[in-house]
Parts: sequence; structure tokens; C-alpha cells
Amino acid sequence: MNNYTIRKAQMNDSRKIWNIRNDDSNRIFANNSEKIEFEKHQIWLKNYLEKNNGLFLVLTNEKNKIIGYIRFDKKDQQILEISIALHPKFHGKG
Repeated sequence: MNNYTIRKAQMNDSRKIWNIRNDDSNRIFANNSEKIEFEKHQIWLKNYLEKNNGLFLVLTNEKNKIIGYIRFDKKDQQILEISIALHPKFHGKG
């Protein structure tokens, strides 16, 4: 049985999150399907984590490697937008 952990995203997770987000198999489902430069992603993540307008969680495996993320973004008082992405090696695993 696999051990998975969910924890809040941190700045030092940035490159791993960026790699998952920029993978072709994940970008096709994104609101913005263009590849994002790492520097722009760094700025966005820093601002996101500082604003605290939502909840950004990463999923790690038993080796503490990030294999995916889920984000809950508050759009207004009654609406949350949910974004989910997995590392391509974990697609189709149920």
C-alpha cells in the first residue's frame, strides 16, 4: 500500500509544481493552456502564497516527492474554483 501525504504548498515546491502544471497532458485542461516561463511562475506562486486567498495543497508519495497538487481559489463569497493536476506518471492509476 502506498503512503501519500497532503500538505500546504511552499515556495521551495515551486519547480516541481511548475513541471507538473507545464506538462502537455495537464495544460490541455488548464484555463491558460500556454506554457508558462519558470520566472513568471515563481512570481505568481509567491504572490499566491502571500495573499492567502485560497488553499494550495501538494500531494507527496512515500519518498516525499510531489506527485500532484490541488488548489481551491475563492472567486466570490459562494464560488470556489478547484484546480487539480497530477504528475503524468500517476495518470490513470485510479
